[in-house]
Amino acid sequence: MKRKQKIKLLSSNAIEKICLVSFCFQVNVSKIIINMVPVDNDTFTTIFMNNKNEIFALCTSSKNLTLSDIKDVNRKMGIKAEHFFPPFGNEMYFLNYAKESFKAVFPGRKQISEQDLSFYKSFSPYSPALMKISKISGEIKSYDMVWHKWIGIIGFSYNKVKVNEQ
Repeated sequence: MKRKQKIKLLSSNAIEKICLVSFCFQVNVSKIIINMVPVDNDTFTTIFMNNKNEIFALCTSSKNLTLSDIKDVNRKMGIKAEHFFPPFGNEMYFLNYAKESFKAVFPGRKQISEQDLSFYKSFSPYSPALMKISKISGEIKSYDMVWHKWIGIIGFSYNKVKVNEQ
């Protein structure tokens, strides 16, 4: 018989520490919207708001996830990310991984297109993952591990409005 895994909820301080240590991103958590909801058997997401009313998602897993996996989770949860924070604040992380992967597969090719890089970026290891959210369309979904399907857990809408500064 498989033992049920006990999920430890994250405090605001724990979220702030993970963001700082794993992403070199300092954030002040003002509200936790959802805390450690399952999005896979061993993967959990916490959605929170900072003191500037911006929304972020923090995804943690015992598995080795990729950027593509995280994008898939976001789509299934009903959230859209505006920005994926690279590990350790390394802004070139996804691009460097894509270039290295492309060169490993095609060592002789000198020309690399943006389309090629976009494809290989999706395979970048990305766990934990931190995203700035731009849109939540009325409902946040979670993966039901008993019924093996996605279900709505909370009604929530958010749409970041971009303002052109002149």
